[in-house]
Amino acid sequence: MHIVLIILGIVWFAFLAPPKVVAITAVGCFLIAASVKTIVSTTTGMQVSYLSSIKAVFLSTFLVFIALLMLAGGFTHFTFAFVLALNPVVVPASLLGAYILGFDLCLPISFGASALVAFLSTIASVAIIYGLKVIV
Repeated sequence: MHIVLIILGIVWFAFLAPPKVVAITAVGCFLIAASVKTIVSTTTGMQVSYLSSIKAVFLSTFLVFIALLMLAGGFTHFTFAFVLALNPVVVPASLLGAYILGFDLCLPISFGASALVAFLSTIASVAIIYGLKVIV
């Protein structure tokens, strides 16, 4: 079921976004999945497939989106600036928790290892995103 949702999301995004944005996003997703695969293999010694790392990244992103919606629940004027102004400790902690949960559900590693992988892959993902932003 994860695969079908990922494919539908990619097709929907490909129809709505310009081709340059789709290409850069595809390269970014591949690089982030490759970094997650590398981080998992170096920290835990387990080999995971690219498909597992892609599923983990997409599920983590989906759970982060749900966490943001839950933090802003009950407010009529939802903006991300309003969510980030709620509490500088609660928001990053909930986002990191959602990211850890996504890795814990999709990858065959323990909770502590998924927390370490989530922390390191967040740093790697931010570096990859800013690197692609500089290229564009």
